[in-house]
Amino acid sequence: MFRTNRRFLKLLLILLPVILLGNSCLFDKEIKQDSRLNYFRAQIHVILDSISRPEQRIVAFDTLIGQVEHDKDIFSQRKRNLLLTEVYYSIGNEYYILGDYIKAVQILSKPVIMNPANAVAYYNRGCAYQLADSLECAEKDYSKAISLRDNYSDAYYNRGLVYECGNQYEKALTDFKKVVSLNPTYKIDAILKLGTLYTSMDKYDNANAYYTKAISMDTLNWDGYLLKAELYKKKKAMDSAMLQYNTILTKDSFNAYILQKRAELYSLMGDKQNADADLQQVEQINTEMNKKMKNSSMKNFNKIKKHDSE
Repeated sequence: MFRTNRRFLKLLLILLPVILLGNSCLFDKEIKQDSRLNYFRAQIHVILDSISRPEQRIVAFDTLIGQVEHDKDIFSQRKRNLLLTEVYYSIGNEYYILGDYIKAVQILSKPVIMNPANAVAYYNRGCAYQLADSLECAEKDYSKAISLRDNYSDAYYNRGLVYECGNQYEKALTDFKKVVSLNPTYKIDAILKLGTLYTSMDKYDNANAYYTKAISMDTLNWDGYLLKAELYKKKKAMDSAMLQYNTILTKDSFNAYILQKRAELYSLMGDKQNADADLQQVEQINTEMNKKMKNSSMKNFNKIKKHDSE
């Protein structure tokens, strides 16, 4: 027994330097790989910060993809694909800016192919499909993203919009209620969407309840008041609609848009005098705003000229 242990220890002493050397080489390769990955990630930000035109940024990103694909220091295909996915997302965003949503779909399909289990990849391509008005494809991608990540509130929200466009109101209600339950930062938006859906379904009491809930959560969210006003106008409850506009104007008396909406309501009610008074105030506000914008532009122009002369 003692001899066996001695032989084992002797063998271990012989192999130990080889094991340590192998681990050291692997560790050095990992460090070098991560350094290259960080370098390429930094280049993404350099491109975004230093190039102003989206067409030129796309060319730069394409060049970066070629460099990543041929970089021998990146030996992990998984990490290489993660980096390439980031670049493809950036290119997709550039095509959004250009309004070329079909091309965005093509680019954003690449991360889906590289990793079919990536919920974000399906979601991003779904956004491109939705912007391209390919709503059936968008719905499929959002549904796939949700199947991979059950708490994906963004995917539920966008799929709800797709269902709404297709007049599938019950499905849309289910998705927006799911968003509300997930409690994202834009929860109030989902609550307001529930109100507009019920309005489209002529279920005014349900709609009013959701608008009221949204207002109670944020009394400075004018959308809730505006949607309630439109709801009351549908119900021919003009005084209640007027109350919504007046509530906003007590907090924001120089809101030209709300004054315009109130003027329209006064006209519907046959009150020409108050309608004209609101329209005159709107004109005055717009004149003052244009004057301020002109003065601001002149100040900036003078600053630029002064800088040039130094």
